[in-house]
Amino acid sequence: MATSTKQNSPDKQRKFFKPVYSVAHTADGPITEPRNAREALASPQAVQWLKSIRSEMEGLAKKGTYVDATLPKGARAIPTQLVFKVKLDEAGNVKRYKCRLVVKGYHQRCCINYDESFAPVAHATAIRVALALTVAKDWDITHVDVTQ
Repeated sequence: MATSTKQNSPDKQRKFFKPVYSVAHTADGPITEPRNAREALASPQAVQWLKSIRSEMEGLAKKGTYVDATLPKGARAIPTQLVFKVKLDEAGNVKRYKCRLVVKGYHQRCCINYDESFAPVAHATAIRVALALTVAKDWDITHVDVTQ
């Protein structure tokens, strides 16, 4: 009796395989960036990841980014996902554990889930003009890293 090998072909398996890379090494072992909340909370750094998740959710609630609402009949919520990153300092040591809640925007449809979109991005030309003015006027530049 012949069996189908199409299900177990290496090409099919590779499609869903996402390698996990170590981003830092500590005395406790390597630190990896989890792919989801389950992995984060099952990792040796679960306490740090949980603090990061709480910080993200509190920051979003504090800014009024979202409100709890009842969906209209027949509507589906746009799914979200937590994205985890390990931030390192110049020496390669762990600086902080960062978590962001992102919307899977590819599930949206124009004029149904949204009417317009806006993403504030500074163009390279605008940055060059600002730097040229700074040099010409002998101004000081200060870098500010916004956490939320």
